[in-house]
Amino acid sequence: MLLVLSTIGSPLQALLYIVIFGAGSIAGMLIVSLLLALPLRWIATNTLGGYRFIHGAAGVLSCVFGVYLGVEILLN
Repeated sequence: MLLVLSTIGSPLQALLYIVIFGAGSIAGMLIVSLLLALPLRWIATNTLGGYRFIHGAAGVLSCVFGVYLGVEILLN
């Protein structure tokens, strides 16, 4: 984004670019969040064991990834 802004001559056009970039980023995150949440919501309402498995797996993977990042930061 910063590379593009350096090529824009007008401050108004630069502001418009930032607004459009921000709106696109928000819309993209919203779409990805919905695509992840809809199947999980369906699993939560239709099955009990599947939701518990996904919930537990997400927690374990989150902890493992956190420990991995902590070790990487500590060693570097």
